Formats: sequence, structure tokens, C-alpha cells
Amino acid sequence: MRILAVTLTMAVLALACGTAAAADLTGEWTAVDSWGAGTGHGNHGVFKGDTWRAEDEWTLRISEQSEDGRAFHGEFCSTKKCEDLVGAVRSDGTILMVDEDGYLEGRLLGKSMELCYMEADAGFRVVHCRIMERQ
Repeated sequence: MRILAVTLTMAVLALACGTAAAADLTGEWTAVDSWGAGTGHGNHGVFKGDTWRAEDEWTLRISEQSEDGRAFHGEFCSTKKCEDLVGAVRSDGTILMVDEDGYLEGRLLGKSMELCYMEADAGFRVVHCRIMERQ
């Protein structure tokens, strides 16, 4: 009897976790704080040295989100260029995205989103994180 109760409880929890809708991410998000490091020349500028203060003028626009909220399309823009992106929300709430040449990982922090971008190739390396707020 105890095994049956544990099995049923685990099944109910698995169903609840697997079907929970993700938060609405649609809209325009802008950076209000940033930090990171980079070196080399990328599509959005040149970075030198071991540390770098990421520019704050970045915008994330999420234009479409699936009905269950777990997948979306949008763009990530600097002052120099916009890149199309696609994304998904993991069961633990982690937000994963990929644009034309890099990867982003995010988390909702109340009404804000912490978003970190990673890109590496032969002549360029960057990791930058931002606190984004929906406008």
C-alpha cells in the first residue's frame, strides 16, 4: 500500500511539473545593468583586455510565444545590429535562447530577467550578463 501511495504521488508531481505553463515573456525588454568580459572583434564591437563593462543599450524583443509558454521567437539587438533568435523555457524555469552566432541563458527575477550571452570563435570571446526589464 505504501509503495502504491508513493508511486501515485510521484506520478501526480511529474504531471504537474510537465504541464505547467511558463510565464508570459512577450514584449520588449531593455538592459538596466550589465557586466561581463570579452576579447577580440565581434559583430557588435571590439573588446580589449581581460575585463569589459558590457554596454547597457541592448533590447530583447519576444514577438511570439507558444500557447503553453515554453517556446518563443524574437530578436536580440545592440545599437549596431539585431539578430533573430529562438528560445525555450526548461521545466525548472531556465530560459534558453540561441541567436545567429551565440547562446543566451536567462532566469526571471520577479519582474526582471537576468540574461547572459555567450559566444566564442577563433578571434572573439565574450560572456556578458544583463538585468533586463520589460517596458
